[in-house]
Amino acid sequence: RTIHGSGWSREDRMTFIDHIHAQIIEQMKLGLECIEFPGDDDDDYNAGQESEAKKQDAFAQLSSEAQQAVNVVQSVKDPKLTEEVAAACKTLWAEPAIKEIYDQRAIMKIEDSSAYFWDKIDEIMSNGYCPNAEDILLVRYRTTGVIDQKFTIKKNIFHIFDVGGQKSERKK
Repeated sequence: RTIHGSGWSREDRMTFIDHIHAQIIEQMKLGLECIEFPGDDDDDYNAGQESEAKKQDAFAQLSSEAQQAVNVVQSVKDPKLTEEVAAACKTLWAEPAIKEIYDQRAIMKIEDSSAYFWDKIDEIMSNGYCPNAEDILLVRYRTTGVIDQKFTIKKNIFHIFDVGGQKSERKK
């Protein structure tokens, strides 16, 4: 659709804003989970007070401003960026501990494109923001069902089907 199709209309592009907001928040929460239990083995995991103490020790490496930002991000229920949540994500992204976790993203299972969106938080929060083609291509957008698209390339018609979702999620 980007290369050989007609692209996205403004209305189509605007539908991706919620997905971008959700990715920014969900991926930051995932990064925080990685900080909470640094280097823990399953054998060493103890529930209760010991676990809570480990969390506090892990977050002690963060600045006091970042520790407050942790509380803001962890309390988010609705994956829609507000000014407060956006500011908290920016604060956390500036922390060396979060950058280190991002550097280990393959192990931590953090999306490669998370840094792209964390770097663009100010733009994303601005009035009139409309995702561009790169934003759309980089956002994690889970699809279900069947989506088809027709393309014409050098007088040849291609009909592409996206069967969406993981194999285990597809309807039989």
